[in-house]
Amino acid sequence: MTISCAIECDGAAWWWSANMRLLPFVQAYEEQGAVDGILERVDAHGKMQFVIYDVIDNKRVVKCEVTEFQLQQALGNFKKRVEVIGTVRFRKDGMPVSIKASRIVNFPDKDEIPTLAQMRVLLAGKD
Repeated sequence: MTISCAIECDGAAWWWSANMRLLPFVQAYEEQGAVDGILERVDAHGKMQFVIYDVIDNKRVVKCEVTEFQLQQALGNFKKRVEVIGTVRFRKDGMPVSIKASRIVNFPDKDEIPTLAQMRVLLAGKD
């Protein structure tokens, strides 16, 4: 059985557990970074934003706040994989929930990626 509780002392939050150690209570935070996924749900009502869905589980979403110019770029990449670079907001558990975009990078379409046979030719230096 584990006993634990949250404690606030001098404005700082701490987590106490049965092993008698005080651990800092992690809060939501922001930092510079990047997220990638499939761009869907473009919205210009109020804030200009779009949503990207995680490539692996297709359930986790990240809201992306963008400028009007970036929104036009997003429309050109609708239903495609993109990487969004900027200020990422994370939950307490470290999962990204939103990003204020400074840049959007589109991934190439599958037909633009060389096949293994084409890569071998390229690496061998033959045309």
